Amino acid sequence: DWSKDSTLIANLTDDIVQNEKYHLFDTEQMRCTILDSVWGTLQNNIGVKDVYYTMDGGKSLTFADKTPDITVPTDSPYQGSYKLLNP
Repeated sequence: DWSKDSTLIANLTDDIVQNEKYHLFDTEQMRCTILDSVWGTLQNNIGVKDVYYTMDGGKSLTFADKTPDITVPTDSPYQGSYKLLNP
């Protein structure tokens, strides 16, 4: 469950210092990197089969700053950013 104040939800801001060797160029790239990294880590390192994402106390993870809105459904496991961006 992602906090509404997390960088994933609140977006990149000018006051966040990024590592020069690993720079994120926009919010979409940052979100895809975070979601895919956590998903892969849980599956590959811990053996979790299905990963579900929510935000703000169990609500659907929604990025309303995109047109159309991008939503990660709470009732199906995350399948990667490619599926998220290309439904």
